[in-house]
Amino acid sequence: IRRRCSVIWGVDSARTVKFASADELHAGVDELLLERRLADPGDIVVVAGGIPLGAQTRTNMLRVHRVGHATPGRG
Repeated sequence: IRRRCSVIWGVDSARTVKFASADELHAGVDELLLERRLADPGDIVVVAGGIPLGAQTRTNMLRVHRVGHATPGRG
């Protein structure tokens, strides 16, 4: 899917380490985006992935996420 997304204007994909929970995933997304200067705190991004985390599944999760607002317990 990363190759397919690379041809769509405005879409950046990144491979990440495996996360144990959705909370860790969203905190990791914040860290990656801020570290690479792809987004600023408060920006809205879309996170796509496969659930259950760590399993080789198709993309079946889509979340609209505000950078810097990873809330523990809310996934």
